[in-house]
Amino acid sequence: MADAPELIKTGDGAYALEGEATLYTIGSLNALPEPHDKHVHIDLGRLTKADSGALALLLRWYRWAARRNIRLTLGAVPEDLLALMRLYDLNQVFEEAIC
Repeated sequence: MADAPELIKTGDGAYALEGEATLYTIGSLNALPEPHDKHVHIDLGRLTKADSGALALLLRWYRWAARRNIRLTLGAVPEDLLALMRLYDLNQVFEEAIC
C-alpha cells in the first residue's frame, strides 16, 4: 500500500499536496486547516499519482471551503486529474478554482 499524501504548508493560506492521492491513501486528509483570511491555495504539482480518490478529496475540500465562505484555488493541477474532472463533468465546478 502506498503512503498517505501530505499537505505541506508553503505560506500563509498556501499548501502543497505531495505524494499519492488515491482512493486508498486519502483517508487521513479531511478538512483543510482554518485559514487566517478567506483564501486557501493548494498546489497539486507535487502529486506523484492521482485518481478518483483525489477528485473526491478536492470535492470535499471545495464544499468545506464554500460552507465557510473561503475561496479555494488550485494550482499545477495534473493532467490526469483534469481529465477526470472532464470525465465526471466536474470541470465547471472547479473552473474558477484552477489557476
